[in-house]
Amino acid sequence: MMHTLPKLSPRLHAIFSLIQQVGPVDYVWDGCCDHGYLGMHILDSKLSGHLFFVDQLEHIIAPLAAKLSHLGLQGYSLLTMDCGQLSLMQPGSRLVVIAGVGGRALVDMLRSLKQRHQGQRLQFIVCAANCVYELREYLAAECYSLLSEQIVSDRGRQYEVIHLGLNGCGHEKESGEERVTAVGKMWQQGNKDHLAYQQRLLAHYQRQVLNSDSLWLQGIIAAYERCL
Repeated sequence: MMHTLPKLSPRLHAIFSLIQQVGPVDYVWDGCCDHGYLGMHILDSKLSGHLFFVDQLEHIIAPLAAKLSHLGLQGYSLLTMDCGQLSLMQPGSRLVVIAGVGGRALVDMLRSLKQRHQGQRLQFIVCAANCVYELREYLAAECYSLLSEQIVSDRGRQYEVIHLGLNGCGHEKESGEERVTAVGKMWQQGNKDHLAYQQRLLAHYQRQVLNSDSLWLQGIIAAYERCL
């Protein structure tokens, strides 16, 4: 008997399409806080040799185990832990997907993973719920290479899906690798969703700068004003 997979939101569908483009990966860690929906589609499409579902909350992982068994999916493990504490030492290609958390939390996770996996070649797909500028500042300062970036609209809000490489070289990027920039290069003139996203970001930081003379905030506003 065939079972229907849960439908993916536009944001998760964009991530799934990106993984389809990347091609089969030996190991994938799904840390999307989405009740495992993305990982289910990855398994069903045989895009991973082995997939790890990751969530800190036991009440998320427990029903997920039952759902996966009901669907008859194979080739996965369930981990109840913080993504930042993962061990990514398996041989072969490795991709970590983290979405549904704030940019500052994402920075903490990525910093921990990078520190604990020096010399390893890894890929990440990240999609922060907020504080994207702070996330990009961290990525630009470290040796992450930009593989792709896009703005995705989901239920009236916009999100950035960023695909990254970590080449294991320490603190220097390899020749020819593209850098992560402070606000990204994916903005499209005339795109209403991109304009709405720009205006939301500007309004957010303009509210903050009202009670501050921070040059950092003023620089963020200027950077987003130049996007379109």
